[in-house]
Amino acid sequence: MTFVMESPRSARGLSYAMLESQSLETRGKLEPSYQHLNNPCILCWNNLSYTVDTPKTADDPKGKKTILNNVSGRCAPGELTAIMGPSGSGKTTLVDLLADRISSGEVIGDIELNGEARVAKTFRAVTSYVAQEDSLL
Repeated sequence: MTFVMESPRSARGLSYAMLESQSLETRGKLEPSYQHLNNPCILCWNNLSYTVDTPKTADDPKGKKTILNNVSGRCAPGELTAIMGPSGSGKTTLVDLLADRISSGEVIGDIELNGEARVAKTFRAVTSYVAQEDSLL
């Protein structure tokens, strides 16, 4: 499930990023400055399904398990995107698929960057994410 909240700036088609290194000091307070992004990226995924092989049993003679089934969504600059769902619903699997961190199983569907098919090698070279770690539990 994807929940998207757009900021007023993104509604006008503008994208901004906070640059801490270029913050301005005003009256003794450090205030962030913003700079327009010249090359915003929009990540879209359509009808994304992910299936893995499992041992064949009497209950599952095909030996396949569907982890994600027909999932679609998008992430764009200036928007807050939250992937929410109960434990075991495939949230981490979805993020791993989008980041091209999964090498096994069968992936069906489209992952696009700015309307073009994502090129995995290039995408991995210019993107990253930090996995959540429950260090306080």
